[in-house]
Amino acid sequence: MERQHYIDWLRIFAILGVLFFHTAMLFVEDWTWHIQNEERSYLWLEFNFWLSRFRMPLLFFISGFGSYLALRKRTTRQYLGERYKRLMIPLFFAIFFIVPPQIYFERIFNGATFSFGEFYLTTFNFVPYPEGNMSWHHMWFVLYLFIYSAVGLPLFMWLRRPSITEELRRMALRAPRIVYTLTLVPPTLLFVLWT
Repeated sequence: MERQHYIDWLRIFAILGVLFFHTAMLFVEDWTWHIQNEERSYLWLEFNFWLSRFRMPLLFFISGFGSYLALRKRTTRQYLGERYKRLMIPLFFAIFFIVPPQIYFERIFNGATFSFGEFYLTTFNFVPYPEGNMSWHHMWFVLYLFIYSAVGLPLFMWLRRPSITEELRRMALRAPRIVYTLTLVPPTLLFVLWT
C-alpha cells in the first residue's frame, strides 16, 4: 500500500489540536490545570470543550491505522518489539527528562522555593504525582497505545487472516448499512453515555 498522505495531514492537525488544547488550558475558566493564568476565559473553555470531542479519538484512529500498516509486514514479535522501541523507550525518557521540568514549574508556580537540582532528585523517590514528583503526565497516551497494542494483538492477528479479511469485505459490500451501523452505534452510545 502506498503512503496515505491524508493520514499524515490528519496527524498534523491532531498534533496541532493537542498543542492548542494544552496551551489554551492556561486560560480556561472552570477547569483546573497544572498552572493557570489569573485572567481566564469561557471562550477558551468552549474551544477546548469542542476540541476535546475529537482530538484524542482522532489520534487513536491514526495510531490504529499505523498499527494496521505495521502488521501487514511484521510478525507478532517484530510488531511488539517495534511498539516497545517506538512507545516505551520515549515514555521512559519523558518520565525522567521531559515531565520533571513541567512538574518543577508547577511546584514553583504554587510557591515552592527549591532549586531544580533539589527537586529533580526527588523524582527518584518514585512517589507518584501529585503527592510526589514521578509522573508520565501527558505521556499517558503513549502508555495506553502500548497497552492497547499488546492486548489487542491477538484480535489484530486474527483480523489480518485473508479469510477473515475477505469475509469482512464481502459483508461490507453486501450490507454496507449494517457495517456502517455497527461501526457508528458503539461510539455514539459511548459518547451519549459519557456526556
